[in-house]
Amino acid sequence: MKNRGRPATRQRELLDYVKAVISRDGVAPSYSMIQKDLDVGSAGEVRKLVCRLEKVGKVRRVGAGRVRRIRLTSLA
Repeated sequence: MKNRGRPATRQRELLDYVKAVISRDGVAPSYSMIQKDLDVGSAGEVRKLVCRLEKVGKVRRVGAGRVRRIRLTSLA
């Protein structure tokens, strides 16, 4: 059975991290910050995690080419 609307463990870790960084700094973390701080293997893997969170409605990505483009949704 799939977790529809509920992120998996790694996605939950990312979501909690994004919330904490936004709360602390006022802006979302960059993909490279996420990669380093969460020990993710590559920027491509970070992108996949963010896409999965976007798919379940927890975040949205804005502004192609922007470094800090993650925004939380009301579902987060």
